[in-house]
Amino acid sequence: MANIRESLKRITELEGILCAALVDLKSGITLAIAAGGPDTDVDAAAHVDILRAKLRANSALSRQDCLEDILITSATHYTMLRLVGDGRDHMLFVELNRQRANLGMIRYRLKQIEEDMII
Repeated sequence: MANIRESLKRITELEGILCAALVDLKSGITLAIAAGGPDTDVDAAAHVDILRAKLRANSALSRQDCLEDILITSATHYTMLRLVGDGRDHMLFVELNRQRANLGMIRYRLKQIEEDMII
């Protein structure tokens, strides 16, 4: 089992990762950051609203499907928002270089790292 900082460090070691952060979904507070710039905590916290909106929409539509992640694309990078934790009450915020990241491999590795993470 790995603590949050160790887990985020493992994530940033993956090919194409620009930054990673763990955010509490209830409060919107960024709990830990690995790599990234001075505004990574603000950026990560701002994306909580996107994930909350999707969860509300699923609930309103009575969807029983379990949301794993949301992928946002831009010309230069991907932003991945992934639900983590036993109660799925935390969000993993990961930004990736679009030219270098292998999305399939990143999702596979994130799932492995997430399973070892102690929140």
